[in-house]
Amino acid sequence: CSWDGYIRERTLRTLSGPAPNSFFFSLAARRINDWVPEVRLAAREKLPLLARQSNPEHVVDALCAMLPIWASWGRMTDVDQQVVAELLAIRGVIESLKQRLISMAVGPMSVVLSQASRTAVLDRDLADIAKHAVQPAVRATAYRAQLAGRVVWVQSRKWQWTDVRTCKGKTRNVLGERALQEAPPLLKTMDLAASDRSCIVRAVAAEALVSEMDA
Repeated sequence: CSWDGYIRERTLRTLSGPAPNSFFFSLAARRINDWVPEVRLAAREKLPLLARQSNPEHVVDALCAMLPIWASWGRMTDVDQQVVAELLAIRGVIESLKQRLISMAVGPMSVVLSQASRTAVLDRDLADIAKHAVQPAVRATAYRAQLAGRVVWVQSRKWQWTDVRTCKGKTRNVLGERALQEAPPLLKTMDLAASDRSCIVRAVAAEALVSEMDA
């Protein structure tokens, strides 16, 4: 947290061993969006090593705090985002994240799911998440991905002028997407979503029914 970029960089490079708790791991992870390029480079090099030695629960705590907001981190590049993808691939982290997505009753977990789906680490778990997640929004996100055969997430946010003369504008979302590696049977998945106890999830089944009517 030092104001001096040299100190931040030197501290990151000297880190070793597991992070003592979620808070300190989050401090290191936030340096991926540091305003000094050399500090971001040090964070890219040290964060995966630190995560492999830390408690997976601490890593997941940091990811659940980062993923809903990191699309607004303007300094992050594709390389920085790949580092976070490496964290998801660490043994123990993805299992812990899956259980968190299923069991958490509050928080923006549907956004966490869509952002974590940038990689294929959760593709095989989408059916379990859709069936057992506590939050309807999480179940709806999982079902929508399965029914569409692809996942969509907010890649970044960019400023768009609506009236340059009066200096008015708005921030728009730039979306990213990819196809699922394994798409489940359409009719079976649609039937499960249509019988869900939440109207939010049943609406996803209705959307899929309309889009697939010709089939």
